[in-house]
Amino acid sequence: MVLGNRMEILTLVGYVDFSALKFETYKEKSGWTRYRTMVVCIGCGKNFYKDKRNFTKAVRRGVFTGKCFACSRKRFGKDHPNYKGGYVSRGYRIISVKGRWVREHRYVVERMLGRSLMPYEHVHHVDGNKLNNSEENLVLVNNVEHSLITKLTKEMNELRIEVEKMKSLLVCLMIVFAIRKGVGEPCP
Repeated sequence: MVLGNRMEILTLVGYVDFSALKFETYKEKSGWTRYRTMVVCIGCGKNFYKDKRNFTKAVRRGVFTGKCFACSRKRFGKDHPNYKGGYVSRGYRIISVKGRWVREHRYVVERMLGRSLMPYEHVHHVDGNKLNNSEENLVLVNNVEHSLITKLTKEMNELRIEVEKMKSLLVCLMIVFAIRKGVGEPCP
């Protein structure tokens, strides 16, 4: 592919601000012939250089963003497009409330009740998803209730697995008996 067609390629990419891009190739002072493309970062406005070959590969693959290395790495915390505040620790979302880090599910229940939770009170996620902190999904329980719920849920999941195994075994036995009686033929 000829580098002269790069504007057509960039047009296909569709998410680059073309007015901010400038192109030039030059030789280095050391005498080596280096063909690089100068690009104006659409994030910070600084000039940065992309190697001619790497630039065209990135454009062809559709991964060229028009941002410098520093701007393209700003993908964490408040700069990340999916950032909702806080962070996740051990599966639970941690948020900052009045300068204090708290678990979001406990904070939601405290707001529902209008009081602080006691240390022996636990918040149980009904659907098992620790990141789903909607009011309908949270139940306030004590230590004993929570450990009982956890134990029963674990046993129930183990029983579900056993039931699935038994169902598949039953289907296999029915097929074997049908073949022995000459009623049916084996499944492919």
